[in-house]
Amino acid sequence: MDIVIRNATIYDGSGASAYVADVAVKDGKIAAIGEVKERGGEEIDGTGLALAPCFIDAHSHAESQVFAAPQRICKLRQGITAEVAGQCGWSRGPADPGMTEEFRNYMAASEWGMPERVYGSFRELMDAVAEVRPGAHQISFVGHNILRGSVMGTDDRSPTAEELERMKALLESAMQQGALGMSSGLVYAPGIYSDTEELIELAKVVAKHGGIYTTHIRDEADRLIPAVEEAIRIAKEAQVRVNISHMKVMYDKNRPLLREALRLIETANAGGCDITFDVYPYAACSAPILSTLPPSYLTRGMDWLAEELGTPEGVARLEKAIMEPTEVWENPLLNAGFDRDMIATAPATPDAAGKLIHDYAAEKGMSDVEAYAYIIAKNRGDVQDIRFLMNEEDLAMLYRHPLCMPGTDGLYIDDGELSHPRGLATFPRFLGRFIREQKILPREEGIRKITGLPADRYGLKTKGYIREGYDADLVLFDFEKIIDRATYADPFLPNEGIEMVFVGGEAAVVRDVCTGVRNGKVYRRADAY
Repeated sequence: MDIVIRNATIYDGSGASAYVADVAVKDGKIAAIGEVKERGGEEIDGTGLALAPCFIDAHSHAESQVFAAPQRICKLRQGITAEVAGQCGWSRGPADPGMTEEFRNYMAASEWGMPERVYGSFRELMDAVAEVRPGAHQISFVGHNILRGSVMGTDDRSPTAEELERMKALLESAMQQGALGMSSGLVYAPGIYSDTEELIELAKVVAKHGGIYTTHIRDEADRLIPAVEEAIRIAKEAQVRVNISHMKVMYDKNRPLLREALRLIETANAGGCDITFDVYPYAACSAPILSTLPPSYLTRGMDWLAEELGTPEGVARLEKAIMEPTEVWENPLLNAGFDRDMIATAPATPDAAGKLIHDYAAEKGMSDVEAYAYIIAKNRGDVQDIRFLMNEEDLAMLYRHPLCMPGTDGLYIDDGELSHPRGLATFPRFLGRFIREQKILPREEGIRKITGLPADRYGLKTKGYIREGYDADLVLFDFEKIIDRATYADPFLPNEGIEMVFVGGEAAVVRDVCTGVRNGKVYRRADAY
């Protein structure tokens, strides 16, 4: 045997009761479970420690990060060895040959790290991921935004029949090449301009191949219920499996809507739908700041936007558009205020990073709207923010739900730029605060939600469970100590309690230090099903 972990408490990923046993690893696979008499080349004492299948990030943005940070240090250090990428409508391909430079520039501002290269086919994209030798495994959706944007740009209109067929052809090719399905981001341009009929037609392509449609729904605030109803309609009419991304509701006044949304999903599933959702364990969200703008501001490109917001007249027009809206969008600055929106990254105005827009405005002697417009204009839209809009009590309710899977939704580059702490700390936070401290679920069920459940949902056949013959992707940790320390002010503080992380039978993390092992593989849907 290559490795034998002795006397660990086994959480096997199924939700079954934990038990104490040895686990042997050989040639990257779990070779034996129980009382292992054979000595291992490496003997590890697991006494008093938990051993679980390595964690699966059900909502990853590796599509924008893996080329800049292929080691996936931020994921490995929290026990994650598999990522479900291509979320919220974003992926680097497949792109239509007619994609404009203007749309490429918009993608650069909207999804951190995205513009380096886009790919004409899903196969080319996944081959490129494999070539960088990622530290964690990856399986990926195709983003609706790249399909629509590369065909139509950011036009605010329905596609012509010919344009829709081009989108469907790109998606069909990607599904044939192993894409997990299609994701949508219906608060971001150009997805925000799509109608339900367009999404149904594309979801039918996904359904034909047994894939999944995962969606950042059209509204997570006042219009949460119609947004969930749209996802259910797509599930029914396209006969497609659906996942709702980072389920939540924003603003305290809307909290009662969350239980109503869950009832709608439960009723739909009882009627034959197959809908799940993922959740990250924080009461603040993070996104491109462009999604706070009125939708009409995103149709004319970054050159126009920077020019418009760079004049007093343009700022006055923007203030009126936000404070006296005639368009429909979540409008967080009207509903929550500039004192609940913190700038995370803004390369051209680094003095704004880590500050609430309201506080930055006071420093600069500007009004809130002036400071907001200034930051966007100077950075040509390339800004990520953190918005404090949710209630943490709702998280426990969501995590208790049997349809829920935790995920990071994290954007994180290992270069010291400020980001949401979920990028480094989601899974230790979930296990430490929600499972151990709050006891919202039995420990076995908490582990199942981040191992066996997402493995089954996303077809990762040899992952998610401690079983003989399964991949030796394992995490050894102390259930009494595991906890997050990262904060919004310092998202780089290390987690505690994770002893070792194994990828393909080799130690990739030892006591929070990455060893340099990069055994991640690219999985395609054909591999999984």
